[in-house]
Amino acid sequence: MNLLPPKRVPPLGGTATDFNPQALVASFAPKTHSPGREVDAIYVPTKGRFRHVEELLDSFRAVETRVYLLPSSSGDVPNSGAAMRHQAINCDAECSALLRSLRTSSNPLFTTGSEWDLPSKRNFALWHARQNRFSHILLLDDDIRGLDVEKLRTGSLAVRTFDLAGPFVEDFPDTSVVGHVERAVGDSVYPFVSGSCLFLRNHSASGFFPNIYNEDWIFMSPYVASRMICSIGQIQQVPYDPFVDSLLSRRQEPGEIIADGLFALLSRGRYEARYDASVWNALLSWRREWLASLAARVQNPLHRAAVDGARFVCELIGGRDCAEYMSDLDYDRETWSRALQEVE
Repeated sequence: MNLLPPKRVPPLGGTATDFNPQALVASFAPKTHSPGREVDAIYVPTKGRFRHVEELLDSFRAVETRVYLLPSSSGDVPNSGAAMRHQAINCDAECSALLRSLRTSSNPLFTTGSEWDLPSKRNFALWHARQNRFSHILLLDDDIRGLDVEKLRTGSLAVRTFDLAGPFVEDFPDTSVVGHVERAVGDSVYPFVSGSCLFLRNHSASGFFPNIYNEDWIFMSPYVASRMICSIGQIQQVPYDPFVDSLLSRRQEPGEIIADGLFALLSRGRYEARYDASVWNALLSWRREWLASLAARVQNPLHRAAVDGARFVCELIGGRDCAEYMSDLDYDRETWSRALQEVE
């Protein structure tokens, strides 16, 4: 087999080219004389990691911003003094019902299932912020480290010019299981702005996070297309073992297909082609060849199982499936945007 070079933009009407998604966003640095202030609210989704929450909140002692914890159960909120200073909230019934009614929420090929509730928590953060008329907010995962008052103020300043802003997650990159296999075989994996630390100008944030892996990249794609997103430096994530769950790459693969496909289109200035089934067929064909080339270079059995799982799912999805998903996604965005306007 003629192996494809790793991590290249699919050849949509030309040869494949090396691709760094960081090139799609502006870089923001505040002027030294610009007055800074913190965001109106910080939203921290958490599930089963109360020690992460404790460590994060302990680092916020100098932060005046109100922090809202978004737990999956009461056991996710620690009984520490730091946690008691902040408020735990749960998605209300109206918001939950709306999210369940969306077209993408019932798509059997692409949804990750009800047990993975991170997208719904991030959506409820947008909903709650609209209810409370918060202008500038931060979505922050409980395993992010290195956020200080200066970065908070920089992010808050950035979303007075851009709709979205965030740091690149360095050190331990925020990537998929297959992405970690790439790193293990020596390929480059470029960090990007992530929903794990994302500043938003809330009245402009009308998109929503679909129930699919890479929901943050998919959420951000219209803002990337309109050049209303910027980076604000780097931040760290707590390391973890990405290969504990042998089935994780299968659940991630549909979101990998959609997100990587969208960013390939964005890199070529062809975002409008996201409804074209033939374009998605080309993207899928390229991805299948690329996964096969990656599998041929893998030595570790756990890594091989992860790539094989992704390849199995990739074969089940067709170009028409992806094009229809994109149509449903944009329909859901409009539905969600109207609902947010009524919340205010």
